[in-house]
Amino acid sequence: MLPFLALGAAIGSVVGFTAGRKLADWEADGNAGWVGENAMDRQSCRVVQEQVIQEESVILATEDVPLDNRFGNRVLVSEHEFSRTATTTLKMIHTRELDSASEFDVGVLESLVKGRFTQQLGMDMGSQISRRIRLKFEADPGKFVHYRVVWKQESRRGILHIEVKGKSHRLPYLVTYGLFHSVESLPGSE
Repeated sequence: MLPFLALGAAIGSVVGFTAGRKLADWEADGNAGWVGENAMDRQSCRVVQEQVIQEESVILATEDVPLDNRFGNRVLVSEHEFSRTATTTLKMIHTRELDSASEFDVGVLESLVKGRFTQQLGMDMGSQISRRIRLKFEADPGKFVHYRVVWKQESRRGILHIEVKGKSHRLPYLVTYGLFHSVESLPGSE
């Protein structure tokens, strides 16, 4: 009975190795992330061109730090720590033309577009980014200074020209990503 179990394990190893090689070859052909029928659907749905309409920084939040040293006789120094979390988002605006096209699977289309932006931006859609910063602010004697920490994300608005089973469609999108900050000294604060 023991040799039979050893033979079964050996056959299982060969089958597993062969299936693993086939999967690796399939992924090397650019099909990674697609399973079952979706791999076939992917071949009939592709992004032909991206038309970027607008790229800009979007303000997420501001944090004010007023320093009143009008009655001081030496430099006032104040240290602050700030933290912020932002989410990478993708919003696809389905047009009536695209919604009425019954020849495609919306899930396949969404996977294709999310995969494209994940690869371009190097981050998953829906992922969160957190930043923690420590800043030191100063106000000279006799001065009132007002600082502002501005948290921002990048935003890109555009149109993806896609081909679904040989037919061209336009898919407007809005993607926001990243997280960074700047510090401003507000005018007229002295």
